Amino acid sequence: MPITPRDIEDTLKELGLAVESDGKHYVYSSKGRHAPRLDAIITVDEDASGATLIVALPGRIATEKHTAICELLNAVHGQSLWNVRFHLDDTGRVFSAGKVMLWGRPFNGVQFGDVFFSLLVSTDRLYPCVVAVNEEGMPASAAFERFFLKAVEAEGSD
Repeated sequence: MPITPRDIEDTLKELGLAVESDGKHYVYSSKGRHAPRLDAIITVDEDASGATLIVALPGRIATEKHTAICELLNAVHGQSLWNVRFHLDDTGRVFSAGKVMLWGRPFNGVQFGDVFFSLLVSTDRLYPCVVAVNEEGMPASAAFERFFLKAVEAEGSD
């Protein structure tokens, strides 16, 4: 059973998300809790057996900061975030990527929503770390510690 455009459209509608679409690609933009903007792109695989989801942060990383950002992304990956991988592309954009696969089963809107929101939240949480490294010159390890560990403690006291 392939993923159809209708599956994606219905699920996004059920999630209350307004997206732009050409019937093959879906674009969603929002303000995050930390990031001023998150841009999500959903593309159904050519064989319709899965969908790729990408969430990009605003701005570009300065060339001289690429190594430090890669160190930061490696530290984040060490946290074993389920279904989220971060990347730094050749243009200096940082984005997360996730995948929904059918594996011969029917499309599951709940699973799709879980992956989608996991990407949005994780990418939003990464934003202050990226800013700390790229704009403030903070070492990757300090940026990681400051946000991923101390922010969790602060959120727990709400």
